[in-house]
Amino acid sequence: MDIRTDLAIEWLDMAAGLGPDDWQQEETVEGGITLSTTRIRTQAAAERIGKPVGQYLTASFSNLLHDAAQNTALAELLGEHLKRLLPEKGGVLVLGLGNPSITPDAVGPRAVEGVMATRHIGSALEKAMGISFRPVSALAPGVLGQTGVEVQEIAHALVRDTAPAALVVIDALAAKATQRLGRTVQLSDAGIVPGSGVGNARSELSQNTLGIPVVAMGVPTVVDVGTLVREYTQENIEEERSRMMVTSKEIDQIIARISKVLALAVNRALQPHLSAEDIALLTD
Repeated sequence: MDIRTDLAIEWLDMAAGLGPDDWQQEETVEGGITLSTTRIRTQAAAERIGKPVGQYLTASFSNLLHDAAQNTALAELLGEHLKRLLPEKGGVLVLGLGNPSITPDAVGPRAVEGVMATRHIGSALEKAMGISFRPVSALAPGVLGQTGVEVQEIAHALVRDTAPAALVVIDALAAKATQRLGRTVQLSDAGIVPGSGVGNARSELSQNTLGIPVVAMGVPTVVDVGTLVREYTQENIEEERSRMMVTSKEIDQIIARISKVLALAVNRALQPHLSAEDIALLTD
């Protein structure tokens, strides 16, 4: 039975035989937040761990439910790194993936609610406000079972008609370790395959498929039962039971907090001239 995880840092823990030419990893600690930067360099490494060539930043932190100051610090840190992964100029499309009716899958739609959509703001209004905004579009496209349309099809149409310089995708992820649930954020410039961590892979969203840079932001909210059992017992369970997923009993609070953190991170990356306080006034 395969281990299921969307986190590059967890795959590397299991990728024996890879050398320094295949991948590179650096780790720093900033304000109690551990940052691991992983660069997958070769196609051989990408095939071994099932992740595309690219850069993966993993931020690990303590429980956001009990540290409001850390929430803001985390958002500022993620915003800074997200800004580095995006083109300096041009509009940005932000998509919040997932099913808002299923709590562990709702982080994308909930986060995009707090992203400042500014593409429609005209220059006259900007002049009157004394503020210049980077053009941003934000949308929660739903899931195939709700809309009958693949997310990649929606993304293609939006990219074609709105011509953004880059796409930011926010989604829930799967992990192999329960201690990462709601306590890890992964940023990647390699795009995303929605649903891959839970065995329901959809069409890829990446520069290869959309023609513009795609940066993925994700938070692990579930662990596959089969992966969980294997992690602790080294044994497999029957396929039917292995398709079940588990999450935290605090998942409602976790999603509420982390979605606000991700929204603030996106806003700080795209509108860096605005403070966190300014953004709160404009989005509340």
